[in-house]
Amino acid sequence: MSKKIQTYCLFGMLLLLAACANVRNPQGGQKDNVPPVVLAAYPPPLSIHFNSKSITFLFDEYVRLNDINTNLVISPPLQTKPKIKVRKKYVILELQEDLLPNTTYMFNFGDGIVDVNESNKAQDLVYVFSTGDVIDSLFVAGQVWDVFNDVAAKNFKVMAYENDTSIFSKKSTPLYFTRTKEDGSFLMPYMRAGEFFLYALEDQNNNYRWDDGEAIGVLNDSINPLNDTLPVRFQTSIPRAEKLYINDFKTDSVGTMTFALDAFYNDISVVALNQELTTQLHRTKDSVYVWLKGMPTDKRESVGVKIGELYADTLDILYHSDALKNSFKISKPERDKIKSDEKLVIKSRALITVKDESKISLIQDSIPTAFVLEYDSLRFQNTLKAAFKAGKNYELNIYPDAFENVLGTTNDTLKFSFSILKQEDLGNLILDLKVPDSLVFGRLMILDKSNNIVFEKVNVRSEIITISSLLAGDYSIKILDDRNQNGMYDPFDLTNKTAPEIMYIYSGKISLRANWDLKTEWKIE
Repeated sequence: MSKKIQTYCLFGMLLLLAACANVRNPQGGQKDNVPPVVLAAYPPPLSIHFNSKSITFLFDEYVRLNDINTNLVISPPLQTKPKIKVRKKYVILELQEDLLPNTTYMFNFGDGIVDVNESNKAQDLVYVFSTGDVIDSLFVAGQVWDVFNDVAAKNFKVMAYENDTSIFSKKSTPLYFTRTKEDGSFLMPYMRAGEFFLYALEDQNNNYRWDDGEAIGVLNDSINPLNDTLPVRFQTSIPRAEKLYINDFKTDSVGTMTFALDAFYNDISVVALNQELTTQLHRTKDSVYVWLKGMPTDKRESVGVKIGELYADTLDILYHSDALKNSFKISKPERDKIKSDEKLVIKSRALITVKDESKISLIQDSIPTAFVLEYDSLRFQNTLKAAFKAGKNYELNIYPDAFENVLGTTNDTLKFSFSILKQEDLGNLILDLKVPDSLVFGRLMILDKSNNIVFEKVNVRSEIITISSLLAGDYSIKILDDRNQNGMYDPFDLTNKTAPEIMYIYSGKISLRANWDLKTEWKIE
């Protein structure tokens, strides 16, 4: 394996050298689809004892730079980027710092140089030299995988350091680095022997170190390219933030506020600084909802928000009586066709109470039908339950004075017609699941096109699972290897350096039709 990839790297350099003697004939009136070719380079590629302050490339046609600062990969990285200029057919790099002694350098131009006429990209332009006696020829190869989205991690940096903390230091740069391709694969060539700590990083700000919000993958042990020749595999995820910030919270003038928050952070408290008001809080898996209770004050009200020991701040919520008077509106349910075992959810923007339940009626074929109304004050919503009959049509009528808010303002009339789906209107999903023994605690989730979980099963193994009576539509399937059985995804832990949990996502399309059994096989490798 080692010899094959070394041969591949050296063969690539021979192709570059051979290209220096390749001069194309004119193509006449045909469109030029041929990329620019290097005719000569000085100092020559694979030079040793390199001590030049500049590198010059001569191409066979006029060229220009194409986002060169993004495309050019220099390994080891330089503290100061070289100055690059173009003069007709020449590209000149002027180095801005002294190079390390006895070190092999690689300049990979990617798509950074194109011809002037058709923007054809110079291909496989890699320039290598050594400041010492030899060109290092060892390598590390492998793949980087985004285990939360179950996709290849493209355009990630793979970096090699000589100690295991440098990636978090502002003063360190990697000794070697490369970028992953579309399929997440990478090759880090021209390395010397030695023990290196490797990291895969989604380096969004291009500073060669990990920052909050960037995905990272870590190997458990150091790598020596002299002995460790097997491909390595990184599992990357975005670690939980070391510091919490709430910058994108949303409020409206009826005293409500919402902001995103990972379900992991469950030690949260919210207190109104105005003692005449109280607060109420509701959590979902990824969001927090807060609203004020009490008479509106017609001004901004401050609330203290505390999340464990990681966050404490004061945020403002607008709370205006005019808004409550003018915006009291009850929302009708989202769908006009529901299953017989479903509940009808009636939502409002702000806190309301039932004033007169006799102002609410449920009609089936002109006949009043019994129902039970449950108020969920945590979500501003009322749940209506009844013995719905399949295939029947219903009408829900909510008349004025049915509900009121804290100001005594009542609702307007709301009429809503809906029907109950028959069994033949629904479909069944039959999943033939084959999972590896490495799956520790599989949590199966079936999600609709709105990303709502419609079915969930824990501790799944290789088995056939039937999910009955689903609405016709598109679905996705995920399995979380929930190793600590806490019901949520746990990413890479920077403090304890524990590996991220793996999310398996079915790559096929699940389109379920009414009155149909859809059989799907999913084999997880």
